[in-house]
Formats: sequence, structure tokens, C-alpha cells
Amino acid sequence: MSNALVIHPTQLQELPALAELWYDKMALLQATGRAVRLQPAARQTWQAHYADALATQACVAFSALRLGQVCGGIVARLQPLDAGLDPAHGGIVEHLLLDLHAPSQSDALARQLLAALCDELRARGVRTLQVRVWAGLAVEQAFWLAAGAQINRYELGMRL
Repeated sequence: MSNALVIHPTQLQELPALAELWYDKMALLQATGRAVRLQPAARQTWQAHYADALATQACVAFSALRLGQVCGGIVARLQPLDAGLDPAHGGIVEHLLLDLHAPSQSDALARQLLAALCDELRARGVRTLQVRVWAGLAVEQAFWLAAGAQINRYELGMRL
């Protein structure tokens, strides 16, 4: 089997591995004291949510496989943007999922996942991509800025 990286639209059977990557990322945020609290069944809830989402045309996701194993993924939604502003619709990256235990491969993998996502969004007529990044993830923020994203506004959260 080749060591080549394969990126393709996410298949349902890949969701458990993507849920693990998501969980690792969220557990890291939770450990840093950020406003993240994982539910007892967080992995299963995330997996069920995206199993339903993938069945719609509004969810676009790609998985990266090396040696037949999921090593990353990217998940975006197509949805209306701010009412009264152009463009009216766009893509929003909800998750960039990478193996936190293989950081030396993360940048190249993230770029390839982003390229696949952008190609698919352009094919669907989407011309704007927004990104949601947790405040505690400075490396991920740096990736998006280096990829050409701009800080247009801040989304703040608070506990009630």
C-alpha cells in the first residue's frame, strides 16, 4: 500500500475517526480552561450530528487518508450569511481536524484539505468562505491567516 495521501469526500464510515480527531482538539481546549465543556457522550453526539448533516447538500466534508487510515478532515456548511449583505450565501468552515500527534504533517495536510474544499465550493458557485476558529488555537488561527483569511469581525461568547 502506498504512503500517498488520499483526499476524498467524507464517507459515513470515516466519521468515527473524525470524531476522535475532533474530540482530541476539544479536550485540549477544555484542558486549557477555555469555554469548552465536553458532554459525556461528546464523540457519539458529534458523529450522529455529522452523519445527519452529510445527508444534506448543505454539508461539505473531505477526509484525508494515509495508509487507509483517516489522518484529517475538513467540514463546512453552506448557509445564508448576513442578511442584506453580499454575498447572501457562503461556506463556513466548522472544523479543520488534524492528528495532533503528527504536527510535522499538519500544515501540508491542512492546505490539501482546504484546496479540496475550495474546489468543491467553487464548483457549487460559492465565492466566500468564512472560518470559525477557537480563540485558544493560535496555530490554527495562524494557518488560516497564512492561507489568506482576514479577520473581518469577532464572534464573542459568554456564559449565562
